[in-house]
Amino acid sequence: FIDQKSQTVFCWLDWTTASNLPFTWCENATVAKYTNLANISTETLLKYAGLVVREVEVDIGLALPVKFGIMLDGWTFLSEHYLAVFAVFEHDGRAYKVLLAFAPLIDDEVTDHSAASHVKFLEGILPFFDRDIADIV
Repeated sequence: FIDQKSQTVFCWLDWTTASNLPFTWCENATVAKYTNLANISTETLLKYAGLVVREVEVDIGLALPVKFGIMLDGWTFLSEHYLAVFAVFEHDGRAYKVLLAFAPLIDDEVTDHSAASHVKFLEGILPFFDRDIADIV
């Protein structure tokens, strides 16, 4: 049995993410007019999205082996440089790749595309998965 609140939150999150909609759309009057879901605020939707993200990070951390490789994919759109980081590993004879991060590389402290800035980026994301640079082979 799933309680009504959990079902409602799940449906709003599913609809929002599967349709690539902004989190604010749930407060749109037209949406409220045509949905049979109970209303939800942007603040509540973001709260539960954050909680889901944290649970997924924990699950990924538990699934990663002690040592794993990384695969980087970077590209520039207009003047913004983006970086995707994948953990790659073998389990039961199969190769796996798991997306760990997808974000702009440059922030207030990082202003270049050097190897050092990529390492700093990795050092910033790995703790979300209870890992650090020493775990990368």
